[in-house]
Amino acid sequence: KRKVIQQSITKFDGSQDKIKRETWVDASAEPEFKALSRPNNIQSAVEFWMLVAIDLLATGDAFIYVDKGNPEDDQLADNASRNRLEQALRRTSRSNIRGMYRLSSSLLQPIASMDDKKILDGYGMQTDAGYFTFKPEEIVHIKLPNPTDPFYGLAPIVAVMKKLLLDRYTDEHMLRFYKQGARLGGVIKAQKKLTKDQLIRLERIFESNFTGKRNHHKTLVLPEGMDYQTIEQNPGETALIEFTKANKEPILAAYKVPPIKVGLLDGATYANAQIQDKTYYQNTIKPFIAFIEQAINQAPAILNPLKELKFSFDLSG
Repeated sequence: KRKVIQQSITKFDGSQDKIKRETWVDASAEPEFKALSRPNNIQSAVEFWMLVAIDLLATGDAFIYVDKGNPEDDQLADNASRNRLEQALRRTSRSNIRGMYRLSSSLLQPIASMDDKKILDGYGMQTDAGYFTFKPEEIVHIKLPNPTDPFYGLAPIVAVMKKLLLDRYTDEHMLRFYKQGARLGGVIKAQKKLTKDQLIRLERIFESNFTGKRNHHKTLVLPEGMDYQTIEQNPGETALIEFTKANKEPILAAYKVPPIKVGLLDGATYANAQIQDKTYYQNTIKPFIAFIEQAINQAPAILNPLKELKFSFDLSG
């Protein structure tokens, strides 16, 4: 919470003067802190903020719906002095936030305003239950910088999408190789012409007897006049394992994650492991949480601007 204090200073001539200095003090006793530390009744704070972080890193956007209820629900039926006192106490000791809920970034869409005086008319969400609209003051929109769109953030994953696809297809290739009994793909050559029924029967017999986990290391025996020829190299011969390791580097670079954080210990020592750990917090975590902090401080949905509150993460640990 913002606090202004007076500080005495000594001038060159020895006289005293007082100046005002702004400082920020702990405000964990404020009701807004409870809303941030206990977002809703169906999720823990760790789960809630983890989902927000996943949305932001994976899609470039994270949306938080702040439910403040109906203002009319807080009005008392009569104007008795006791009821007015209870109402005043309730307002000072509690936040008007009933709950905060993470909304999927794939469903929510900003609605641009046609009015020159404002940018957004609100947000729309299309679901199986229908179409829902939200006012701008009901949504906290956290987004990463995007040079091509003022309404949507740009995720780091966009820059390495092809690398991720390569990693996926490599894993699928190796999985298929081992699912068929670590046996290479190939063709069977026959010296005589086979009918269509004979080809289908031979293919089914070969697949049932020599592919799959149950048939690992079986000896292949072919009828007379047939020959098996491989048309595919195994992962070891194609250096696929080394390729997958090298393919991880640009993905880690896009998210600024040191290799040691994902278990890549090649060339790691105790000294550079400590440096990587410090670099991770300084260059990865701190800039990332700055987007969350500033989005919450800028949006009027959670913090009351009249109370001069500011949200920040505790980095003392």
